[in-house]
Amino acid sequence: MARKRSLLTLDDLPDCILPLILSKIRFKQAVHCSLVSKGWKFCWTFAKNLKFPEDFFSSSRSPTEIQNIIDLIFERHSGPLEVFELNNVRFCCSSDKISDWIHRAALKGVQEIKIVEKVSEIYEVPAAIFLCQNLRSLALKNFLLTNLPDGFGGLADLTTLDLCNVDLNDKIVELMLQLCPGLETLILSNCNGLKP
Repeated sequence: MARKRSLLTLDDLPDCILPLILSKIRFKQAVHCSLVSKGWKFCWTFAKNLKFPEDFFSSSRSPTEIQNIIDLIFERHSGPLEVFELNNVRFCCSSDKISDWIHRAALKGVQEIKIVEKVSEIYEVPAAIFLCQNLRSLALKNFLLTNLPDGFGGLADLTTLDLCNVDLNDKIVELMLQLCPGLETLILSNCNGLKP
């Protein structure tokens, strides 16, 4: 007589498996996982990577709706956070709102920030970036970096700094090198204001 085989569901997986799965997929896929199983309904709140691609901002959503969605994600996110990425966000969000999100990411121990802008108008780098004490990698495109915040003591864990189309000067570069002792990779491409 054949034995009945019991069916295993996603809810039967050990709790330690979910964070491992979530660390390997995009945030949007993590949100879709919440539809797979009742036990996974809020799994996206544990996603370690919050990446908002360009198509998220260029969709049919209004700027207010986009801001509300990201605010809600941060309110419900359980952390910690490894990666926070924004691509072409500024056309629908103020620099204050972007700075607020970076500050929230800093409170969740973010280790990598990437902000890419494709607009022609250049804005100052959000000061909240300099509060991210766990930051290991920072990539910025199309920004202005003329001053470091008062009292900035450096980013001891920063190993990679990638600045593209960032207006800055030699003094800022020197200070960043002094205040980020673990810096291993410095990429400056198409940066204005540097002496040849």
